[in-house]
Amino acid sequence: MMDFEKPIYLWALWALLPWGYLIWQLERWSIKSLNAAFTTENRIRLSPGRSRSPRILKNSLRALAFSLAVIALANPQLDYREVPVERKGMEIVYAFDVSQSMLCEDIKPSRLQKARQVIQTSLNQRAGDRVAIVIYAGNAYPLLPMTHDYAAASLFLSQAAPDQIDRQGTDLAEALRVCAGMFSGESGLARTVVLVTDGEDHSGDVEQAADELEREAIAVFAVGVGSSEGGPIPLRDRSGQLSGYLRDAEGETVLSKARPDLLKSLTSELGGAYLSGADSRIATDELERAWASMDRKLIETKDLKQKDSLFPLFVALAALALIADFLIPQVSYRNSMLKHPSR
Repeated sequence: MMDFEKPIYLWALWALLPWGYLIWQLERWSIKSLNAAFTTENRIRLSPGRSRSPRILKNSLRALAFSLAVIALANPQLDYREVPVERKGMEIVYAFDVSQSMLCEDIKPSRLQKARQVIQTSLNQRAGDRVAIVIYAGNAYPLLPMTHDYAAASLFLSQAAPDQIDRQGTDLAEALRVCAGMFSGESGLARTVVLVTDGEDHSGDVEQAADELEREAIAVFAVGVGSSEGGPIPLRDRSGQLSGYLRDAEGETVLSKARPDLLKSLTSELGGAYLSGADSRIATDELERAWASMDRKLIETKDLKQKDSLFPLFVALAALALIADFLIPQVSYRNSMLKHPSR
């Protein structure tokens, strides 16, 4: 099956209709002019055995060359084919905190946007690793299962928001448990969790979840977003306009502060590290340096799908049609031994 990368160019093929009509009209005009200027006997004497076939053939070749050139510009492609690719890698689960405290704008543009930048920057550096995404607040949910499809990971990441979690709060323990269940369990494969959060936790059950990850030899890294000074949590309407700030049951404005202490303790216990997310590039570079020492293995023979372009083929065919047009003489004669009328 064949499709086109830029099908809009195919509209140029409609130009063949007025061009063909013009050639037809010119041919008719030429015949009428000859008939008006010469008698039949004179025409035969001047060009005995003259044939219209070369002109028809040459015009057909020019039309064919134009059509092939237009099709080449549209870049025809064969359907997907599979190309085996072998890569070494590990499995990474990004745990994205989308609780309301992440809406705080104590760092710009907000904790949530900064966390998204960190994960996206890390995804941009992946090659061969499997990745998965978990979002969490008062509950934790798998947003994307383990995959090599980084484009899909970026798409799902861009859509993650607090309104995707029904229950607000921050249950870090459940997030860790859900992350632990995202791995394939393949023997000997390096596995790591990256928590991207402001460090708030309302579960109080992190130690038990940490023990489960430690038994599974899952390293945990944390990228902290937010400041120790903190700030209020803005509430915005659908148009993005500020409508107020989050308040507690007593009507007081809630002030949210980043809490890195828990994250530092958790990551040191689980063979990882705590990193500041103030600069997403620096944070991900530190992650890459830490991961460089982790053992990567051939995790699968991944079949990457790509399309075969037929652009060179159609360009070559168009060139051959033009060469054939050049080689065919404008006029030919059927038979030089034709009997002419007596003089």
